[in-house]
Amino acid sequence: MVNPAYIAEILRQLAFLASFLAGFGISVGVSSIRTKETRPVIVWFYSIMLLSASLMIVTICISSIGAIFYAFHIAGGSDQNIFLLLKSTMGVAGKFFLLGLLSFLAGIALSGWTKSFVLGIFSTSLTVFSLLAIVLSILGLVNIDSNEYLLLCDLLWFR
Repeated sequence: MVNPAYIAEILRQLAFLASFLAGFGISVGVSSIRTKETRPVIVWFYSIMLLSASLMIVTICISSIGAIFYAFHIAGGSDQNIFLLLKSTMGVAGKFFLLGLLSFLAGIALSGWTKSFVLGIFSTSLTVFSLLAIVLSILGLVNIDSNEYLLLCDLLWFR
């Protein structure tokens, strides 16, 4: 069994990363208020970035709730169900984070198309390479301890 403190730390790091990426999505969303552009690619870009920010905010809320449950568990004594509670919280938060990250990458791919064709090709290829790097880094974690691998599978929707 994995230490619940390990899962709580994953939840805290997930909340930090989600808040960082949500800030970018919100800043793009706020800039959409000032624009007069109505081209479909621009509307899709702003919509996808706001969707990404919303999913990241949900991730922050879920991860924070899990970390707060763990803090109450430490203060109040032992509870046999804290591991299962943290594991399920991490699974739900991880799924929202993965969806938010994918929509964030889709927004980056669309961002270049709002300016020009060449920049659109560049931003799309940059997004494909980023997605490839993420997948390869996840596959590189396959050789870790079986309990941590199962946690990673729960976090990233593979089980």
